[in-house]
Amino acid sequence: MKKIKAKKQFGFTLVEILLAVMTLAMMATVAIIIYPSFQKRVELDLYSSEIIQYLKRARTKALTGEENSNYGVNFEIEKFTLFKGNDYIPENSENEEVILPEILAISDINLTGTGTSVIFEKGTGNALNTGTVNIGIKIGDKRIITVNSIGNVEWEWEE
Repeated sequence: MKKIKAKKQFGFTLVEILLAVMTLAMMATVAIIIYPSFQKRVELDLYSSEIIQYLKRARTKALTGEENSNYGVNFEIEKFTLFKGNDYIPENSENEEVILPEILAISDINLTGTGTSVIFEKGTGNALNTGTVNIGIKIGDKRIITVNSIGNVEWEWEE
């Protein structure tokens, strides 16, 4: 009597392949659903940080007395601008303007006095206009940026 040796089989069964494909499909579906929201939050954090950096740059320029002038940052719905002087003049070629992507907007500009600018005093760096400015996803999260009287800038999340 001859013994028949079973050959070892290598590879995957159909069930294993189907499970792997279904797992990958579920992971791809979750990624497709979550990615746009994640991307919007990254943009929001990036531009929130940029606003804070512009406010700090304006304060530093005023504090050091650069060009013997005050400096400020003006806020509008779709952009913010670093400027020199006591007043924001849109046509000034020295302005440094940042336009926000379409998904973001600046809203709820609540500053003391009139206007939409935070101005820092030369020599002291104190803020002449204090308060809050919100930047947010048009439908969703926002960040609240606060400037106090001594020119310190802080931000907090609001979802």
